[in-house]
Amino acid sequence: MYVRVTPARIAATLLVGGALLAANAVASMSSGSTQVTIQNRGDAVSSTTSSMLTWKDLPMPALTVSVPTNGSVLVNARFTAEARCRATLAPSQGPCYLRIVAQKSTGNTVLDPAGDTFRFGVDMPGVGNDRPEDRAVERSIRLTDPGMYKIIVQRKVASSSIVFDLRYWHLAVTKTA
Repeated sequence: MYVRVTPARIAATLLVGGALLAANAVASMSSGSTQVTIQNRGDAVSSTTSSMLTWKDLPMPALTVSVPTNGSVLVNARFTAEARCRATLAPSQGPCYLRIVAQKSTGNTVLDPAGDTFRFGVDMPGVGNDRPEDRAVERSIRLTDPGMYKIIVQRKVASSSIVFDLRYWHLAVTKTA
C-alpha cells in the first residue's frame, strides 16, 4: 500500500507525536531571583568505593548553604566526574548509584528529582576491563527550613562485588534567593 506524504500529514504526525511526549513527561520546576553564591570543590585524586551497599558520603570538604529564618533559597548542584563501575567477580554486574543531598542535623534531603536509583555508572557484562567514562548529574531543591545545610555527594553500589571509582570530580553549588 502506498501512502502519499504531504506537508499536512507530516505536520499532523509531528503534532500527535509531540502531544504524546508531553502527556508522558513528568516535570519539576522551581525558580529563584538573585544569584547569591557559587561554591566549587574538585579533586583529581581517585576515590574508590567497594562493598558499600548503603549511601556513603564522597570524602570532600563541605559546601554549606544557609537558609534564613522566614526565608528560602534555591540550591542548584552539579557534579561531574570520571567514573568507572566494575565487577571484581565474574559474572557479577550492576549499577553504581549517586545522589546529591542537603544534609542538616535533622537528616538528609535528597535534591530533585529525588530518587535512589540514578545510575552514575554500570558494569558492562562480559567486558574484562571497563574504561572510565565522563559522567554528570545536576539536581536542585528549594530549601525552606531555616538553618545550615551541607551539600553532599553520596554513592553506593548494587552488589558487594562492584567497585565504584571516581576521579577528576567537580561539585558546583549555586545558591539563589
